[in-house]
Amino acid sequence: MGGWLGYPITQLSLMSVFILLGVGVDDMFIIVGAWRRASTDHTSSTDHADGLDDAERLAIALREVGASISLTSITDFTAFLIGSTIDIPA
Repeated sequence: MGGWLGYPITQLSLMSVFILLGVGVDDMFIIVGAWRRASTDHTSSTDHADGLDDAERLAIALREVGASISLTSITDFTAFLIGSTIDIPA
């Protein structure tokens, strides 16, 4: 795909896929931790086994960690944007 667009494919461009996956997996660890805390920290009037249905747990978890994930995503985007403007001598 990069060849069609006129961009050379280098080892750095191949590594960027794994870097982006690492950023996404890091956010998932944060969300899963908040998901687990939501089942024990909050109670509801529903008859679900742990007191909350899945939609409520997800809302509580994302409310807790949404700002931090957004902030890290913005800083990661900014870092990649600045890094893309820098020429790396091969």
